[in-house]
Amino acid sequence: MTSCDDCWFHWYISGDCHHPGAGNPPGGYLYRVFSGRKSIFDKVCAPVEGVLFRAVGVDPSVQMDWKSYLRALMLVNFTMMLFVYVILRIQGFLPLNPDHIKGMSWDLAFNTAASFITNTNWQNYAGEQSLSYLSQMSAITYLQFTSAATGFVAAIAFLRSLVAHRSGVIGNFWVDLIKIHDLCSCPQQLVG
Repeated sequence: MTSCDDCWFHWYISGDCHHPGAGNPPGGYLYRVFSGRKSIFDKVCAPVEGVLFRAVGVDPSVQMDWKSYLRALMLVNFTMMLFVYVILRIQGFLPLNPDHIKGMSWDLAFNTAASFITNTNWQNYAGEQSLSYLSQMSAITYLQFTSAATGFVAAIAFLRSLVAHRSGVIGNFWVDLIKIHDLCSCPQQLVG
């Protein structure tokens, strides 16, 4: 990004481009994370990110255009939704089900997976009466954490597209997804 574009990106996130972090400290931190600048958690998280990048075969220096970014985002969301759908359908055969709760019907499992992947969290069932412990942990809680992250990186990509419209690249989805978990969501969970 050029310095002018960089200023606009920072203004969108934190509201103050001449005094980074002055207007909105969390916004200043997010700006540093998603613009590739150093953050306070880099010493701890950078080695973890390196391992994750190698494990999934991602080159963090490769940028994506909006089509590639959208394809990656849709692939991840579809895979997560399918994973949760299967868990909800077969929960009766899985461990951590001391109440022997049967799997959900296909339409209720689809509705639940679709609502949690879109982060609307609409529930058409009675929590502990319809979900095993494993389903609550590996499906519902997982999507509450991860679907918010994919929504956030989509918003970051949208902001980048506003300021980098000439270059045609908006970042790397895989890098952004790892960074939102590694540098934003996990530290927030530790503090909160």
